[in-house]
Amino acid sequence: MKKQNSFKTLFTLVVMALFAFTARPAQAAVTLDDLAGTYTFVATGVSENPGNLATEFDVIVSLTGNENEVKFSNFVASANSFVGTFDADAQTITVAFGQYLNDNFDMLGGEGYTEQGSFAFTVNADGSLSTDAVFGIASFFGDAILFSGATLTKTVQVDVPLADVLGTYSLVATDGNYFDMSSFFPMPTDDPQTTARYTDFDFTIAADAASGENALTITGMWGIDAAFKATYNQTDRRIVISAQTVGNWDITSEVYMSVKSATEIIFDDPSFTVKDNTTSEAINIAAATATKKDAGSAVIEESSDNTSALIYAQNGVLYVKAAQTVKVEVYSLSGALMSQGTSDAAITLPRGMYLVKAGNQIQRVIL
Repeated sequence: MKKQNSFKTLFTLVVMALFAFTARPAQAAVTLDDLAGTYTFVATGVSENPGNLATEFDVIVSLTGNENEVKFSNFVASANSFVGTFDADAQTITVAFGQYLNDNFDMLGGEGYTEQGSFAFTVNADGSLSTDAVFGIASFFGDAILFSGATLTKTVQVDVPLADVLGTYSLVATDGNYFDMSSFFPMPTDDPQTTARYTDFDFTIAADAASGENALTITGMWGIDAAFKATYNQTDRRIVISAQTVGNWDITSEVYMSVKSATEIIFDDPSFTVKDNTTSEAINIAAATATKKDAGSAVIEESSDNTSALIYAQNGVLYVKAAQTVKVEVYSLSGALMSQGTSDAAITLPRGMYLVKAGNQIQRVIL
């Protein structure tokens, strides 16, 4: 009798466990539309990188319109892009080796940079993508990188409409050089002939409605007194300068800028290059940050001590104008006191964002 009761008890527990398992709601599968967005790419490992290419960067995943196909743009923080095929049942994205990525003949490759076969990203329940495969790019010109696994995590991006992108920016390059283009293999030169610059200049982005809804004209780029045509993709937050010739200057392939916010643009495209046909030199910007000059400037507010101050930045210098002399303190965003004085004095500071206190009035200013 005890054996029968024990059997009944065990049978009941098994049935309850099976019921609980089958009654548990299934995790909703990621759909093709869910994949679109901006992802932070972080490599699990980097086994080869002789070209010193970027190892952490944003990747934009978009739908191409072809059945189950997705496009990965900004790979290795450049013009490189490749496509993959999404399998909704398996929750994977398969990417074929041997794809040409851009005009520099970069190609996706496996270990040893083979061009055969494929690898797959696993689409995780939280929307991230991951792989333990060995993959990368190899260039005709020698730049290469080989990842050993990676994770792509979708990030929430700030929507920046076209109107907010327009304005004048100050650019500071952290990586760039001049190339002597007179030889078969272009070589960097320390003695440039061209008068244009890449390290520090202002440029202006203006709408070009006559050329299209998202068309732009960019003047002052590379320190050049010329107007270049460009377009803005709000979904990707990407400005693309098309291949074109303007006067003595040639842009031989598309170059890209990433719009991080309404006040900041990041240049992370190693192909950001323009050629001077007069001197047979090219200006290359591999990394730079551009900050909008007129953001937060020329704003007048009434302070509680009955004084009003005009706080603004111009050409990298901070100005505070007030009807009465007031004490001025400038703080970093972390709260450190960077400078102090009185109104009507010009204050020079490193480029960045600051909090300016004039009397009891406080304002954010970008230099």
